[in-house]
Amino acid sequence: ESAVAAIEEAGGRALGLTLDMDDPQQIDRAVAQTADHFGGIDALVHNASQIHLGPLESISSRALEVMLAVNTHGPLHLTRAALPHLRRATNPHIVAMAPPVNMSRRWFTGRTPYAITKLSLSMMVMGLAEEFRRYGIAVNAVWPLTVIDTAALKHAQHVKAENCRKPEIVADALHVLLTRPARVSTGRFFLDE
Repeated sequence: ESAVAAIEEAGGRALGLTLDMDDPQQIDRAVAQTADHFGGIDALVHNASQIHLGPLESISSRALEVMLAVNTHGPLHLTRAALPHLRRATNPHIVAMAPPVNMSRRWFTGRTPYAITKLSLSMMVMGLAEEFRRYGIAVNAVWPLTVIDTAALKHAQHVKAENCRKPEIVADALHVLLTRPARVSTGRFFLDE
């Protein structure tokens, strides 16, 4: 509700929906409601994320299921549901908050479940960029190389919020990406260098 209020106060239009990212029927309904409310869908941003930075033995079955739902299953379901609307858009984009594919052991050690779910999103970007190229739908990723002061910061207890970049840096990057012509680039990973 606060996000919707802030968007509307700034002069934008918003629709607040709550859904289970592992329920394809809820996702289909939410996409249909969104398309109806706004008259279509021009962009899909996979920004939701569930994080557990620990080894497999430290995560509960339920937490693992939620992480798979939010980081892997949900984005695939959402993309599938939004595809007909994106195909009708004049400048369609899909953007995921996903890292470039890096198979170095250092990214997996001690956090294999999280790494698997985020890299599955990265592979989705690479694969769908090619699948959707024929429709003129850009599929790209944004991945900050620096720490950003978000709710995920609680998992990095050694990092102080005052030493982090603000979330607006990601919003600015998304704005640049979503306003460029979709056919200009696809399958790319944009980093804050």
